[in-house]
Amino acid sequence: MGSTLGEQFVSSQKGFGADLLEALTAAAELINTGRAREGEALRDVADVAAFGRRYGLGGRARATDVPALRGYRARLDAIVTASEAGDTPAAVRMINALLAETGAIPQIVSHDGRGPHIHVSRAAAPMADRITAHLAMGLAELLVSG
Repeated sequence: MGSTLGEQFVSSQKGFGADLLEALTAAAELINTGRAREGEALRDVADVAAFGRRYGLGGRARATDVPALRGYRARLDAIVTASEAGDTPAAVRMINALLAETGAIPQIVSHDGRGPHIHVSRAAAPMADRITAHLAMGLAELLVSG
């Protein structure tokens, strides 16, 4: 593979807000953890927790978040693949299913010195759900923007 999904994806997206670019970058990074030449890059709870912290989704990661996030990762990858193939109806169905399954509830928050921005899940939701809801919402915004 020449460039990573993230390089292709993010470099083509000009004019998007910081939150959307962050979500798209995170989605590409998460998908690439399953495509790493070295093998699985999402190995344990520490990897999930570090990923969440890197994208402002801190909180306590649990052992159950590892297999859950790996499963969600495969579904996010399928969304990107469907979108790239021009299968918008399939991508929409998959995004809507992830948003519903992860309990997405958009709300405006401020934390860690950041101004108001949107989180799409409850702070108490499992880490895998919080991460996936955030990334699915970013893909939804990208899809809707054309």
